Amino acid sequence: MAPLPVKSNKAGTLKSETDQQSSSEVKESNNLWVGNISREVADSDLMELFAQFGALDSVTTYSARSYAFVYFKHVEDAKQAKDALQGTSLRGNQIKIEFARPVYQKLYSQPISDAFKQ
Repeated sequence: MAPLPVKSNKAGTLKSETDQQSSSEVKESNNLWVGNISREVADSDLMELFAQFGALDSVTTYSARSYAFVYFKHVEDAKQAKDALQGTSLRGNQIKIEFARPVYQKLYSQPISDAFKQ
């Protein structure tokens, strides 16, 4: 079987088609990941910026890690905000916005502590 073709997505970075497909499989959602935020950015800054596109459920900032999550009530509002604000400068940094990946939880039929009892 022949290897998958490799395409460049940035200068000096190569990705295979399977890598490109998996990164594009993140579905549109009402939850946005906002990256490259400065340590000075507060929840209120993000609320003010994103609220102009629709009703927000919440904003959670992880300034020490340079990202935040913005939760909209409606997917359409999140999509509009993502498209309009991509690359916007906020307190000196150009923000990057993506739809947040869903969190997967493994459900157990019994409590974990019971599984180790003899």
